[in-house]
Order: sequence, then structure tokens, then C-alpha cells
Amino acid sequence: MLIQSLSAKNFRKYEQLNINDLPEKGVITVSGLNESGKSSIGEAICFALFGRTFNLTGESATKLIRWDTEATSVSLAISDSGQDYIIERSIDRNGISDAKLIKADTKVAIAEGTEATDTAIIELLGFGFNTFADSFYLTARDLSNPDPDSSSIKEMAGIGDYARISDELTTATIKNQQKIDELSPLIKDKEQELAAIDLDETWLPELVDTREIVDIESKYKQNFNGNLAELPSLYNEKQKKHKSTRRLWSFLSICTWLLFPLLLIAALAWVGFQFFPEYVSMLSEHPKVSPYMPEVQSWVSQWGFKSTMGLVIITSLVLCFKWFTEHKKEAQLTEAKVFSDTISKSHAHSQRSLESLTTSRLRQTLQGKIQAQSALLAPPQDDTPHISQLAEKCQTFTADTGDIENTVVRLRDTLDKQIQELSTLCEPLDEQIGSEKVRSDQAGAIRSRLQILQAEATDNQSQIKTQKTGVQLLQRASDALISDFNASITSRTDETMPLFTENRYKQIKIDKRLSVQVYSDEKMDWIDFDELSSGTQRQILLAVRIAMSEQLAKNTDNNHQFIFLDEPFTYFDQDRTKAALEALPHLNETTCQVWIVAQEFPEESYTDKSIPCPETGQRVLDV
Repeated sequence: MLIQSLSAKNFRKYEQLNINDLPEKGVITVSGLNESGKSSIGEAICFALFGRTFNLTGESATKLIRWDTEATSVSLAISDSGQDYIIERSIDRNGISDAKLIKADTKVAIAEGTEATDTAIIELLGFGFNTFADSFYLTARDLSNPDPDSSSIKEMAGIGDYARISDELTTATIKNQQKIDELSPLIKDKEQELAAIDLDETWLPELVDTREIVDIESKYKQNFNGNLAELPSLYNEKQKKHKSTRRLWSFLSICTWLLFPLLLIAALAWVGFQFFPEYVSMLSEHPKVSPYMPEVQSWVSQWGFKSTMGLVIITSLVLCFKWFTEHKKEAQLTEAKVFSDTISKSHAHSQRSLESLTTSRLRQTLQGKIQAQSALLAPPQDDTPHISQLAEKCQTFTADTGDIENTVVRLRDTLDKQIQELSTLCEPLDEQIGSEKVRSDQAGAIRSRLQILQAEATDNQSQIKTQKTGVQLLQRASDALISDFNASITSRTDETMPLFTENRYKQIKIDKRLSVQVYSDEKMDWIDFDELSSGTQRQILLAVRIAMSEQLAKNTDNNHQFIFLDEPFTYFDQDRTKAALEALPHLNETTCQVWIVAQEFPEESYTDKSIPCPETGQRVLDV
């Protein structure tokens, strides 16, 4: 990854920061006095890439905003594997941040939002902030002997993922075993508690079903009892109305039989005289009829039509009344069917015994709660034939009212007794249901907890087995990679160290713990790192760190990589600084873009681009 340009607005001391035309290969020097904003350039790069700096992260990143403004934004143009990208990131005083990763050629956003952009950048670069800070961004305080246990060194060695996963697996295995040790006594206790309860899973549903049946049966009996209470009086009233309706219907039937012949005679007489006078004349010549014909003809002339129409109207009215009466009679018979059904169904429910409502073991449990000869245990059977006949007579209102009253009294008495007996069953059933629910809830809670504990123990045991296998495989792979890494770093440092030390030291040894020894031509022997002067130590460590950075770039498939050195020459004299500057462009083909920050550089020092930071009070840098 190489930096092409950097721009920022209201970042740290800068109101506007623009750095363009950066060489892809060479030394970029950043110089200036204290508080001139040198380190702010490196912080702007860190913020653009990872949304944080060494010291500021999360809400503290708001301190990057210029003191008299409300927000800051940074835009970083980079190239990686032949593709150009633009990273845009901003944050305001409220800590609200935003980020975007854009393809430079198409201007299409690859990721938007801080989380998506952070993930996309890590996938693009192959490393996160901590690795970046330990490799490609070095400050004076970082020039110390590398820590072999640091995650960044493991990343450089190519075993970062192996080591991280191995540590996680080992830690997880310890936790899993601790968890199993905690779970074992708990599982045993729960098994003993469950065995002590000795719960029958079918008993509670049976009790609940019976309780519901008792409630339903009691409600049915109460409804029928209420209906029977009003039945005799209603039946008596409806029976009287039905008899009255039948008498009216019979009267109207007789009237109909009388009116039809009269209507027929009147109609024939009127039609004959009106439309067939010749036949009437022939009839009047008959000696037995002729004496009466003048009077008949006079009556027909005067009253024939009126009489006929009157009879038609009267007959029609009689027929209508008869139809209404017949309809009323049918409705009354329907009501009679209701009375009959009420008696039949009430009797049927009075015959439902306790045996038909409960199971055999429930009956044994309920023994003693009701009397042996109760109406619920042994319903009366004597009235069954009589009630069937009575119900049949009720359908035609032919049943005797007194008989109905006596039968209803007996039925209601039986139903009352059964309702009372059913109510006596409710309390013991409720007690048993309550007790069994408590036991069932206890067993359910214990069983549920036991299943969770057993599943958790099994899962932990399975994880331990998998994790141990994983650690063994990872260790084998890591050992080989560490040996290769040490050999690679030693080889790369052998090439760079003479350039930094003016050929005074040419060989180093790095063991598995990354301890450094240097070969002294003067002593003709290997010497410990601590025997060297502080300036020489920093020269050598700079060479080691750059070699490690190159190895990380190789591991992450970065063919060309920038490196940012913030005050690397703090303890270097002028000669060492000039030697280092001359050596940096020729270190290797990978770390080809080298940023160096210092207050000042020796005269005639090598640089491909110089960035002089403005004096205190100036807010704009545009180079």
C-alpha cells in the first residue's frame, strides 16, 4: 500500500492540509519545529485508515478536531495491488463519525459507514491498527528490542492467526474444563432431586381433564335445571293457546266447506243469467221451474253480482285466516318439540353417572367424597320409559300438565342432587391438581435445568477435544513458520544493517525469542545487544524493524508498502542520520515509500519530497 495524497480539514492545528504529488518510491521528509504539526500528518494517516491514533480512540478521537471548529474530515488516496482507492473519514464534536472506502477510478463506494469501512480496510490491507503501529508506523519509543509475545511480531512471522487461535483455544480449554468441574456436582444433585419427586407424567393431565369435565357437566345440568323450572307453566300456557288455535282452525275449516258451495251456486246463477240467457229461457219453460223464475231472475239481476263478489271476499278472508291459523299451529308444535327435547335431554343428563365422567383410578381416588347411593353414582332408572312416552306426547301438546309437573319435579330433584355432588368433587380435584402442579413444576424446572447442565457439559467436553486437536496442529505449523521467519529477518537485516552502521556491523543472530546478537569485527566474536552504544542499538533495531515490516508486507501480499518513521533519528548524530537517509531508499523493493519525521535534517540530506511544516500560528499546509 502506497500513499498518493493526503488532505484534511480542521485536523489538529491545521485548518487545511493538502499533500499531493507523492513519489511512489523514495524518501519523503517531514520537518518543522515543535508544535508545527509534523506528527499530525502521521495521525491524519492513522485516523483515515483506522479511525484512531496511538493515543486517541473512540470518543477521545474528538480531540483531533481543531479547537474552534465542530468537525474534522480526512481524505487519503492510496494504491494497493495496482488499484487506487480513496478513504474518507470524519468525526464531529458529538463523537458521531462516518467513513467511506471508494474505488478511485469508478468513484463507486465499496463500503459506507464506520463499521463496514473498517472491516473493508482490514480485508484490503491484511492487517489492523495494532499490527500497523508495530510495523509500518515507528516512533522513537518503538525502537526497542521486539517482544516475541506481541501479536504484531506474530503477524510479521505469519503465525499471527495461528498464535491468536492457539491462545484462544488453550484459554477456552481451561475454561471448558473448569466449567465441567463446576457442572458435575450440579448434574448429580439434579438427578437425585428428580428421582425423589417420582412424578407420573399422565396424572396431572388426567386430573385437569376430569376437572374440566366436571365443570362442563355441572353447567349443563344447571342449564337444564333452569329450563325445567319454567317448563310446566310455559307448557300449560302454550297448550291452552294450542287448543284455542286448533278450535279456531276447525271452525274456519267448517266455514270453508260451507262457503265454497254457496259461492259456486251464486257464481253459476249470475253467469247463467248474465251470459247464457237462452239456456235460462229454456229452463224457465219447464213447468216446475217457471213459477219461481221471475223472482229468481229479479234477485239475480239485483243481487247476483254483489252476492258473488261478497262470497268471494268472505271466502278469501276465511282462507287467509285459516292459513295464518295453520302457520301458528305449526309454530306452536315447534315450541312443543322444544319442550319435548328439554325433557329428553334433561333426563339423558340425569342418567350420566360418575363412571362415565372419570377414569377408574380417579374414581378410586374420589371414593368417600360422595355417598355410595348418590344420584351421581347410581342415577334413578325407574322413570325412563315413562319419560320417553311423556316427551313424545309433549310434541303434540297431548301430555297431561299434572304429569309434566310431577316428572319435572323428579328430574329437577335428581339434577340438583347431582349438581351438589359434582360441586363436592371440585374441591378435592382442585387440591390434587394444585399439589400435582407444584410437583410437576418442580420436576419440570429440575428436568429443564438438568437438560441444560447436561447439554452444557457435553458441549464443553466436545469443545475440549476439538480444541486440543487444533492446538497440536497449529503448534506444528507455527514452529516451521517461526524458523523461516527468523531466517528471513536475519537475512534481510544482514543486507540493511551495514547501510545504517556504515559497515561497522554486518551480521546479526536472532533466536526464537527474538533476542539479538551482533557480530563485532573488532572483537571477532558475537556480542550481546546491550554491549552496543544506544545510537548503534537504535541503528540496528531500525534495520531489524524495517526487515520485519518487509516480512509483514510479504505475508500480506503487499508488493509495495509505505513506512512512516516518526523521529527515528532522535539519538542519532548527524553522520548516522545522513547515513540512514542515504540507505533508506536502497533497503528493498517492498518498503519503497519512506516517510521520515524530524525537527531538522542535516544539510544536503537525501530526499525525494520535502514537506516543511508551517511555523506556529499558520493553519494551512499545501505542498
